[in-house]
Amino acid sequence: MTRAFARDAGLPIIPDSCPACFTAPSQRAQMKQLLAMQERQNKHLFPNILHAMRPLMDETP
Repeated sequence: MTRAFARDAGLPIIPDSCPACFTAPSQRAQMKQLLAMQERQNKHLFPNILHAMRPLMDETP
């Protein structure tokens, strides 16, 4: 769901270029794993997160 949102929004893909990230699991990788586990338990997780973030993404000040 998040991947589809990023694609639809035209967000750029930024490669992970940190040398330390290749030797040890990054916090981002751990968070992705945690969110994947939570999504398996709650199929509405990402729509709920996106709905909650919508005011933050609003273009009006």
